[in-house]
Amino acid sequence: MTAAGRIKLLVGLGNPGERYRNTRHNAGFEVADSVAAALDADFREHSKYLLARAADVSVVKPSTFMNLSGEAVASLAAKRGFKPEEILVVCDDFALPLGKVRLRRDGSAGGHNGLKSVIGAVGGGFARLRVGVGPLPDGKDASDFVLERVSPPDSETLKSAVSLAAGVARRLLESNDKSSGTWSVSEPGEEL
Repeated sequence: MTAAGRIKLLVGLGNPGERYRNTRHNAGFEVADSVAAALDADFREHSKYLLARAADVSVVKPSTFMNLSGEAVASLAAKRGFKPEEILVVCDDFALPLGKVRLRRDGSAGGHNGLKSVIGAVGGGFARLRVGVGPLPDGKDASDFVLERVSPPDSETLKSAVSLAAGVARRLLESNDKSSGTWSVSEPGEEL
């Protein structure tokens, strides 16, 4: 991998505000919080995002709401000179079973409006780390499902998935290995 391909920016997708805390849609924010804490980096408020920096790694949580996340990512990328291949975006995914984590080098939005916004703003070429929050129950509206608070039985599984995703993100940031391919990880000790 070339130096230009080094991951330098982790973007955790979610919605700001107490109303959205502990919802499936904020799994990306929870991963960003965990990674920033592990880096001993505090978030500072900017106009479109919260930013934590440690050494040459930045962790961002857009404050533009999920469907406009691309505005925040594009703003920071332009300001700091991040290229798409230097970005890792973390988000929820109701198409993945609860507790599963999937890392892909590139890909589509897969119906995720936050990813669609980021792709529209910076193009493709960035890595995606998806945290499984599904499956979507039959007859349930997708927006309602991801924006409702997680039930106590599912909460522990989601916390484990967030912890696993944060570990994968830290490992990726430390190793700067964004090899081609896809990894699905479902157990904390499972190899990538």
